[in-house]
Formats: sequence, C-alpha cells, structure tokens
Amino acid sequence: MSRSREPIVRALVAQLAAAWGHRVGHAPAIEPDTPAPRPGWSVSLRSESAGAGHLIVWFDEVAAKAWTQRALALENDPADGQISGLLAELVEQAVRTLETQPEFAGLSWSDPQVTAAQQPDTAAVVALVDGDQRLAIAILVDVAAAKDTAPAPPADHRLQTVLDVDLPLIVRFGRAIMPLRAVADLGPGAVIDMGRSPDEPVELLVGDRLVARGEVVVVGGNYGVRITELADGQQAAQLEAHAS
Repeated sequence: MSRSREPIVRALVAQLAAAWGHRVGHAPAIEPDTPAPRPGWSVSLRSESAGAGHLIVWFDEVAAKAWTQRALALENDPADGQISGLLAELVEQAVRTLETQPEFAGLSWSDPQVTAAQQPDTAAVVALVDGDQRLAIAILVDVAAAKDTAPAPPADHRLQTVLDVDLPLIVRFGRAIMPLRAVADLGPGAVIDMGRSPDEPVELLVGDRLVARGEVVVVGGNYGVRITELADGQQAAQLEAHAS
C-alpha cells in the first residue's frame, strides 16, 4: 500500500469504529493486527471518481457474527443475511462520511457488495477491540487511477462556462396574504393593499433568491428598474469581475 492511500485507510478505520460505536453505545479501541489465512466477509466498492479504482473492507467471520449478534440484540446466532447487511450498512456509512470531508474531495464509491472471502494478503489489517471482543478488519484500497487524472478546472473557469445562460429575472413590487374567500371575490376594479409605500424599493429575484433592490424608472416608454442595493455585495463584485 503506497503512502498516498494511508490517510484513506486511517480515516476509514476511524469511521468504522464510530459506526460500530453508534450501534453499541461506545466506540471500540483501534489496535494493530496481523494478516492471517482466515475466512470472513468482504465488502467491496468500485470507485466512481474519475478513473478506475476499488475499495475492499474485509471482516473476520467469527468475530463479525458475535459483533452482529450484539449490535442487533439477537438472542440466537445471526443469519448470514443479517451479518452481511449490517457490514454493508456500516461500510457505506463510513465511506459516505469520508466523501463529505474536504481532504477526500473527488473520491466517491458505488454501493457496497458483500461476499464470503478469505482475508486479502496485501491489505492493511487492524482490529476493533471492545472488552474481550476483537474484530479483525483488513482494508485494501486502490485509487491511483482516480488520483492520476487531470485536476478539476478552477472554480472561476467553471463559472465562466455558465455566465451566458439566460435566467428569468422577476421584479416584485410587494406581497400580500389574503384568505381564500377574499381571493375568490377578486374581480375587475378590485384593489389589493400591498402593505408598502410607493417610495420603497422593488425587489429583483432570480427564482426565489433575492439578488437586488431598486427603483422603478421609465426607459424608452417601458418600465425599468434602477439598481440601488445589492443583496450580497461580495457576490455582486465577483460576478461583475467575471463579466468584465
């Protein structure tokens, strides 16, 4: 395992420990372990980032059965489906949390697939320890292809590609809340009190987002709006810089 993958392994182990802790009320300790030819459950995921890659999280079979029985509060031994289902749930919870962390931006994984398998020979092996229970976990990750792809373009370049998209601009003079009976009685000549002074600025919206305020003017015989206030000065300055 190259050093570039070590942070992913460490973070994933920590998230798996936290996931187990949510199940039983407290997080287990993390200790080193050694590879051994033993049966278990392999949870595999494909990389859905740019490029090929895979992730395998292997669990010791005997310990996984005991931990599943405890986590699900079962009186009898859990069925294989219960064990595999819980392991898949815990791994998915761990990787989805990793995907939200800035240091792992750009990494994404498919839904987990669980199969019975021997412990991988070249995987990093650790153990989750809770009292006298010890669960060996082996992790094998390959994200080299995803890491070797070209980086994403800077944010300002991405923004430049959508600056020519037309957006509907809405001018809102005011709003009123009326009971359904009053709305049903509306007709020609009816007057609605908007609850605002004619001198107050109108609002400019893109969708439901307020972007600016201004005053109504006449431009070439048509109504227009002169901008007097921006909803977000910093955002407006950035857009003006990109447009120039």
